[in-house]
Amino acid sequence: MHYFEFGKRDTTLYSGGTTASRNTGLDEILEINKVVANNGNVQNVSRILIDFDLSFISKSIQDGKIPSTAKYYLNLYDATSEEVEAEQPVHIYMVSGSWKQGTGKLDHNPVTDDGATYQYRDHEAKTPWVTGSVLTDGGAWF
Repeated sequence: MHYFEFGKRDTTLYSGGTTASRNTGLDEILEINKVVANNGNVQNVSRILIDFDLSFISKSIQDGKIPSTAKYYLNLYDATSEEVEAEQPVHIYMVSGSWKQGTGKLDHNPVTDDGATYQYRDHEAKTPWVTGSVLTDGGAWF
């Protein structure tokens, strides 16, 4: 049996300089990148957030409709990449708190910063990504 669950909201968070406050909650493409300068210094990285409503799956597991041996997959597709190996690991973590999607796109000028950014889970309200008492730019996760 196959069951598909689609994300209900998403965004890309960018780390570098002027992009750290950028919100891309309405972009059609989620971008995972790592920009490295010729000298080897990392200039910019991005992370993506995707929110899934897992209540149906959770209830089905509790009711015994989905066995404990079930396998789960996250399918992400490449939309034109450069200098990427054929097999590239992607690390996935559950975000430990709420975040705001926002209405930005990567090409907005001026930058739209009304939702989650690399610095804040809600940039407008200046709500930081916090795990305990530690500020963790780019998200807080389990």
